[in-house]
Amino acid sequence: MLKKQSLLIAFAIMLVMNLHAQFTITGTVFDTNNVPFSFADIRLEPSGINTRANFDGLYSIKDVKPGRYTITATCSSCIPQTKTIVIEDNVTIDFTLGTDPNKESSVETEIPVIRTPKTYDTLKVRELNEVIVSSVRVQKNAPFAVTNIEKLELNDFSKTGQELPFLFAKTPGIIAWSENGVGTGTSYMRIRGAGDSRINVTLDGVSLNSPEDQCVFWANMNSYGSLLGSVQIQRGVGTSTNGDGAFGGTVALSSATPSFVPSAEITGSYGSFNTLNFGAKASTGLLWNHVIIDGAYHETGTDGFIHGTKGRSGSYYGGITYIKNNFQLRYKNIGNFEKTGQAW
Repeated sequence: MLKKQSLLIAFAIMLVMNLHAQFTITGTVFDTNNVPFSFADIRLEPSGINTRANFDGLYSIKDVKPGRYTITATCSSCIPQTKTIVIEDNVTIDFTLGTDPNKESSVETEIPVIRTPKTYDTLKVRELNEVIVSSVRVQKNAPFAVTNIEKLELNDFSKTGQELPFLFAKTPGIIAWSENGVGTGTSYMRIRGAGDSRINVTLDGVSLNSPEDQCVFWANMNSYGSLLGSVQIQRGVGTSTNGDGAFGGTVALSSATPSFVPSAEITGSYGSFNTLNFGAKASTGLLWNHVIIDGAYHETGTDGFIHGTKGRSGSYYGGITYIKNNFQLRYKNIGNFEKTGQAW
């Protein structure tokens, strides 16, 4: 039995708190003839941040907290130049590097190595072709039908409480529907007519397809949009390395990078058929110049458009990131829960 459609009432609450200001250091490295110096090394102390100027001598260091620092520019054959700075706002620091006569640029030469061919017993040894490991995403200008969805659109969609297939359905060649008629709970999608078992779905390169029937159960992933940095959808055969499940298409989900700025956000919406969506997420920002802790929780409840499809579903996330120079170690715990009615 179908219920009467009620008046749609929607509201959204968002609270974003920037707890500590952070600034950016930019500049240009020149030589003694005032010509931009390419690829000089830049080091900021005591934060231990390292970067390198580009071909035009330009460099940038972001997310610098207020305070007193020393910044040094150098190269293998240069006299290092160090400056002491006090960060209270965005600042531009230029350098002029001169050549150190006591340092000589080293020139590496490659000495050819002559190897004696080995003989093998062809009955026991077989020479194989090289193995190439490729990613689940295509590169720019690759000959595939591809659509990319960026972070801003994903974050806005997460506030609706609908499952991700309804966002994907806004792109060419995809249709989506749900059992309860409002887009939450158990949902399905097709790419160019191919069913769920022929669509490979990955999160940060890890396959989400069930080993039982090779499908992804879009039932409690409605808030994943707030956790993602981007999504790439490949229609038809693409670059996925996860077996025959990619013949219909590939959906590559990538989680968002942790925020270096402390923040918190609360969202909510209410609509037809007593559908209520609530979400919250927060980040500590960069602690002790090395650690970021962030987390999120989202939940959606509805009475459903179809009788007997009342349900409650959601997801949670917790993560910790350790950063040091060019090294990054991340731990992510993503979980889901659901209690949905049956529409079949």
